[in-house]
Amino acid sequence: MDHTTSPRRTLFSHTIYSAHLRDERTIKIYRPNVPDDALPLPILYCQDGIEFFMYGRIATIAKALASQQQIPPIVIAGIEKSSRFRNEEYMPNGVRNGDYLRFFYEEAIPFIEENYSGHHEQGFVQERYLAGVSLGATVSMQMALLSPEKFSRLLLFSGAFYRELAPLLDQVERLFPLSVYLTVGEQETEVDTPLGASNFLADNLWMKSQLEKKEALGSFQMKEGKHTWGFWQKEVPEALQWLTSQSKAR
Repeated sequence: MDHTTSPRRTLFSHTIYSAHLRDERTIKIYRPNVPDDALPLPILYCQDGIEFFMYGRIATIAKALASQQQIPPIVIAGIEKSSRFRNEEYMPNGVRNGDYLRFFYEEAIPFIEENYSGHHEQGFVQERYLAGVSLGATVSMQMALLSPEKFSRLLLFSGAFYRELAPLLDQVERLFPLSVYLTVGEQETEVDTPLGASNFLADNLWMKSQLEKKEALGSFQMKEGKHTWGFWQKEVPEALQWLTSQSKAR
C-alpha cells in the first residue's frame, strides 16, 4: 500500500469479508507517518476495536503521546466486534470462538500486516500486542495462551475472566516472556452482564494471582472506576506508555 500520496493521513478503515465467520468485519487502523528507518512498526491489535477508537480514543491518545515523545510510533488495529455474536466469539467455550480465532489469525492479521507493518516481507513485524476490555480481554488472554510465540504484551482492561480460561492456564507452567498490563475498577463488584451479575474485581484479582505464579504479570492497577469506557479511556495513556516502554515493569 502506497502511503506517499497522502503523507498526513494516519487513519484508515477497511471492510473485509471473512470466510470463517461468513460475515463482513470492519478494521480501523492508526498508522503514524514515520521515516523508513523506523520500520517495521509494532502492532497493537484491539478487540472491540471500533469502540477502542470511538470511546477509548486510542488513536488520538497515541498520536498525542508520540508527538510529546512519550511513546514510540506504533500501529493500532481495531477489529470490529459482532453485536449479535460477541459472547459466542469471545468466550473460550463459545460456539463461534474457533471461527473467530481462525478469522483473526488467518484473515485479519495477514491483511493488516501485508498493508500496514511497513515491511516488504508479508507478516513481518517488530512485535505484536493485544488489547481488550471485558470479554475482549478474555479472548485476548486466550489468544496469548494458545499462541505465545505471536504476542509479547497484553493490555487487559476489566477482563471478564470466567473460569473457562483456567484449563488453558493450567497447561502452562511459565508464561514468561509474555507480560500483561491488568487494570480493573474498584467498583466492578456487581456488573450486569448477559450471564447475570459478575464480580469483575474478584475475577481480575484471580487472574493477577495466576499471572504472578506464571511470571507474566507486568503491572496491576486497581483504581476508582466502574465497568465503563469512561474508566477505560482514562487508563489508555498509562497503558500505552507501559506497553511501549523498553524495559518491562516487573
